[in-house]
Amino acid sequence: MKRTIRIATAAVAAAVALAVPAGAAGASVTRVPRRTMAAVRHECNRKIDNRVATLANLEARISATRRLSEAQKAPMIAGINETIAVLNGMYRPAVNTATTRAALAQACSSIFVDLRIFAVYAPQVRYSAMVDALGNFSDSLSAQVAAAHDGGADTTEEEALLASAGARLQDATAKIASVSPESFNADPAGTRATWDAVHADVAGAFVDLLTLHRMLHPAA
Repeated sequence: MKRTIRIATAAVAAAVALAVPAGAAGASVTRVPRRTMAAVRHECNRKIDNRVATLANLEARISATRRLSEAQKAPMIAGINETIAVLNGMYRPAVNTATTRAALAQACSSIFVDLRIFAVYAPQVRYSAMVDALGNFSDSLSAQVAAAHDGGADTTEEEALLASAGARLQDATAKIASVSPESFNADPAGTRATWDAVHADVAGAFVDLLTLHRMLHPAA
């Protein structure tokens, strides 16, 4: 009986020990060493490097977009270049010259809090690429509809689908170019609504063109 009591007591003690928070009842606490300022500074600079590289890639993709005019591309590219300049000319020096942990933490957090460009340029590039692809698809189908019309076929319905898709793509293009970091900062909800409208335009154009493709190639 005594042996049974000892076993039960040990089991209860073990359960209580597991339930006691770390550091309570005189238990030792394992402390995680604080990162050095040099390590934090290195990580912040790495984050800046990543953003600069991403922005440079976005700029290249915007420049290559066929559906946006040069006038529409210009403010996007100017905004990206300005943001890269801010990252390298303002935030990086603040990170590298911070002399206290508080100042370094503030400089590092500014990289994420103050720059909203990824809510603007990334969607612009993504939707511009979609508009480009659908525009190319539309051009191909347009040539096929023209050939069918020249051959004597009634292409009224096909031409209506082409016109509908074209109008949607044109509207999407105008909306894509209307968004800027300034407009996002002034009205984030409005910017999200604009991207929702662009998405609806792109999806609608895709449905129009897919329907047209199936009409032209019913066996495909």
